[in-house]
Amino acid sequence: MGLKENFNQALKELINKGGLVGSELEEKSKTKSNLDSYLDMPAKDEPASHGQSVSGFDQESSRLAMSMGETDWQNPPNFEDHTVYQSDGYTSAQSGDYGRMFRQSDEMTVISKSTMIVGDIRTLANITIDGNVRGKVDVLKDANIRGMLIGDLVCSNTEMKGSSVQGNVFAKGSTYIDNDSILLGDLTAQFASIDGKVKGNIEIGSKIELHPNAIVAGDINTNTISIADGANIKGFINTTFLKEHGDSAFPKQVIMENAETNG
Repeated sequence: MGLKENFNQALKELINKGGLVGSELEEKSKTKSNLDSYLDMPAKDEPASHGQSVSGFDQESSRLAMSMGETDWQNPPNFEDHTVYQSDGYTSAQSGDYGRMFRQSDEMTVISKSTMIVGDIRTLANITIDGNVRGKVDVLKDANIRGMLIGDLVCSNTEMKGSSVQGNVFAKGSTYIDNDSILLGDLTAQFASIDGKVKGNIEIGSKIELHPNAIVAGDINTNTISIADGANIKGFINTTFLKEHGDSAFPKQVIMENAETNG
């Protein structure tokens, strides 16, 4: 008990130094000091309530929120660029500043006159050969030959103008050879129009036309043939009809019936 009495005595002496003991401490705490008068001053710019005064920024925010609230939630505002550009005939992948400046159907591989290529060429586009090529040319589309080619040519359609080709030509469609062109090799196509010189065998699935300046040294196998006056051919010409109906077109022999005369 001595320790508890000493603690209470020390606490009373500590409080007594401030001049406040018992009820005096409670009454003194209710008295406001000069510092409390400054702390209790109401703020001049503080609005009396939330609904009485709203700043300009809050008003603008409220109007924006109301406008957004009226917007259909299923159709949110779209801020993307809806500018409509007129079509220029190019595909979507080719449009734009960095797109290719040619149409897909007009894609062309060009070998210029001053160019010489040693090696094979394979392209998925059309090709025009104005220069010299030594090697095989494999083209998915059409081939225009105006220069010199030493090697085989595979394409869909071909046109030879003022050209010299040494090699076999295989065209899935048509072949045109003008009077200034020469072909040293075999020709295979569905249709052929020849007005130049060809030294080699010709296989045509449909029809071949030989114009007045045509000179052919080789056999011709075709379905039908048209030969103009002045064309020269050195070789055999076989048509599909003779291959299929050669035996039935002619009788095996000529039979002469003996006429009996009564007299």
